[in-house]
Amino acid sequence: MSTQSHLANWLFLVGEWKGSGKLEQAANHVEPIETIATFTQEMGGTAIMGVFKSTQSGKIINESIGILFYDVLNETFRRKSFFSYGFVNNEVAFASTPQELWFTVESEPIPPQFKDLQWRSYIIKMSPTTIRLGLQQSKKGRDFQLYNETTLEKIS
Repeated sequence: MSTQSHLANWLFLVGEWKGSGKLEQAANHVEPIETIATFTQEMGGTAIMGVFKSTQSGKIINESIGILFYDVLNETFRRKSFFSYGFVNNEVAFASTPQELWFTVESEPIPPQFKDLQWRSYIIKMSPTTIRLGLQQSKKGRDFQLYNETTLEKIS
């Protein structure tokens, strides 16, 4: 099976999306985080690129670029995410269905505040026009807890 056929279930992402979410771990977090995302099919159909801009109270708090692809050699989905914060997430799927992708996450360089934490992320297709993107964290040997989650609606 080709890389393109593995991505077929995720081509609905191509287009513009808008939504909001919050940081679950921030006790003083009141204002929602607004996110605009644009997904395009790249590299001859072998990758889906997402460009994200997140704002809070009208100020940019993060920009990122993510590349989703299927690794035919290791037979799994992978994602590379580059953040304006200055680190890269290397993500490898540990579970995938036509509706969900779950990734283990390793950052480089590891931000000091994340040193002793494990991370995983997900994309969940709620409908052809609604997705949830999330990130979970855990201290080694403990259960994962939601760190943040954003619900996006397709706008074009």
